[in-house]
Amino acid sequence: MREMGFSNERTKAFEANRPVLDQLVIISHLTRTTRRLLDNEIAELKKACAAFGDASRASRPERQVCTIKGHLIEVHVTEQAEKLGYVGRLGEDGMEAIHPMDTRCRMFTRNIKNPAMRLEAQQMHLTACQMVASIDRPKRQRRDNGQTAAASDPRTPAAALAPATITPASS
Repeated sequence: MREMGFSNERTKAFEANRPVLDQLVIISHLTRTTRRLLDNEIAELKKACAAFGDASRASRPERQVCTIKGHLIEVHVTEQAEKLGYVGRLGEDGMEAIHPMDTRCRMFTRNIKNPAMRLEAQQMHLTACQMVASIDRPKRQRRDNGQTAAASDPRTPAAALAPATITPASS
């Protein structure tokens, strides 16, 4: 920090809060994840939240009580993660992650003329999409110049499928 032109006072303040910031990096990453957290990630989040509270109190010895936000991070974030298995869906990132799924649901229901029925169908479809786990399908290979399509067609003669050979011209 000093080499970046910050004063000694700011450098000391940053270094005093570095343990807090190190834990916040871990907490931020895991609480913004919109998928279900794995058991080891929940354990890591629990450990980081506890370390955050300890580091927060250690960085400010005159104030032994965390702020309200610090208390929420230290206690309630881990409660929600253990109870629900996720935290990120509850915040802004979780809502943003729903947009692509919602768009697909709206495309499926766009031909319904009655607005009330269309809205109900959209909501039911979105709920169903969120409840059903995504299916892992094998990735389809791209066809290369029609040869794959010709190979699968039983009417294509074998000579057409053989690679072309170039013979040198005699002089």
